[in-house]
Amino acid sequence: MKNGMISFSPTGQLTKKVGTSFSTPRVTAIAADLNDKLSEDFDPVLLKALLIHSSRYPTEVDLQMNDKINQLGFGMPEKPIDILYNNPHEITLVLRYNLKKSEFIEILDFPYPPSLQENGFFKGQISLTMVNSPILEGGQGPEYCQSDIQVNFGTYDNKKVRDINKRTIKNPIGRDGAKNILTSDIYSKKKPKDLEGFARAEKTLVQYGRKYYPNKKYAVDLNDLTPKNKEDFLDDSRSWCLKLEGFYRDFIESKAENERMALSQEFCVIITIKDPHQGKNVYDEVSQLLENNNFIHRNIKVRQDIDISFDS
Repeated sequence: MKNGMISFSPTGQLTKKVGTSFSTPRVTAIAADLNDKLSEDFDPVLLKALLIHSSRYPTEVDLQMNDKINQLGFGMPEKPIDILYNNPHEITLVLRYNLKKSEFIEILDFPYPPSLQENGFFKGQISLTMVNSPILEGGQGPEYCQSDIQVNFGTYDNKKVRDINKRTIKNPIGRDGAKNILTSDIYSKKKPKDLEGFARAEKTLVQYGRKYYPNKKYAVDLNDLTPKNKEDFLDDSRSWCLKLEGFYRDFIESKAENERMALSQEFCVIITIKDPHQGKNVYDEVSQLLENNNFIHRNIKVRQDIDISFDS
């Protein structure tokens, strides 16, 4: 049965219809409300990332993941007040930057909460959203999207010193045994038992590969890895790392060289780490790790509304 917005038919009868003509103004209203609650400069990339990151699927939807993405996108965004505030059992980190061509970002010792370890393995639910402003060229047909940012988030064994005199080596510190958890084939193919919770409303794991998608979203439960991959990826002796790297198609690289353009991409990455059992103080733990490891960070500024009431 099709569910949609109640509207009028050409004959004046009440009917239900679906389409972007209905969804666009509703999402725009949420974005405007969200922007109003932020005490930051207007930032459409951040707003878009926050909306996508908060989106959930209705619990009554029972579709395969690819069908969900094709028919429902990333789902429906939460209310702005729910987007902006975490509970103590989760933390949301935002990285907003402009990534220039030939640059990359690699954050070693990413702060993963120590309480989310059990029986020698990491656990927890992780949601990651990456939104970028790609370079577009309408004359390139299906390759109109000319730039992309690939994101890897996962664990590694050890740091190692690298020879930056080699042309392809840019970072003097590298990683041994890096494993990307944002890879669908490391997770169990069995249908999750908890179909009313995270697995039904939030889980998102799409194999983007080398395709140029300006919006990427992943939401995974580390408990869903296969036993062998848990041993390879989630041993609690390993460290966590985030890496972002830009890519460009040949056409835009040639155009930039001929016209002396500097290529870059605005992007926003949002990562939420959550204790699914709502028992660990994840927020305080990660906040302390940010301080201990000298990460430059600040809270997103939120407008404070003061309600004044008078007794009668």
